Amino acid sequence: PFHTASARNIITNPPYRLAEAFVRQALRMPVDKLAVLVQAKFLFSQTRHTLFTDNPPSKVFILSRRPSMPPGRLFLAGEIEAKGGKVDYAWVVWVKRWVGDTRIEWLLPSVEKVPKNRGQQPLPGETN
Repeated sequence: PFHTASARNIITNPPYRLAEAFVRQALRMPVDKLAVLVQAKFLFSQTRHTLFTDNPPSKVFILSRRPSMPPGRLFLAGEIEAKGGKVDYAWVVWVKRWVGDTRIEWLLPSVEKVPKNRGQQPLPGETN
């Protein structure tokens, strides 16, 4: 089981349909920081208005380059490549004792390619 006594920060990429519930639950936990990677449209919602007005994030980092997010298992097995993404994403960060307005920053696009040989250990049931 998960115990929050030892967790000072939470960094997650929750399933989109559960993201608001993840955020609301995490904000009730005794952690210093919460960072969620979400589709940018998460920020633009009437139903989440109170989430952001009652609990304003400290920072929002806009990913200037759309990330490729293929299924992890297939990617690690080399069965699928990371190609250009089709969805805009942002990191939304809450710091518990933040005072001030939410800051928005744009992250520079990265031009690095993910190497074919990722140096990963095989997943359970797989061979190299």
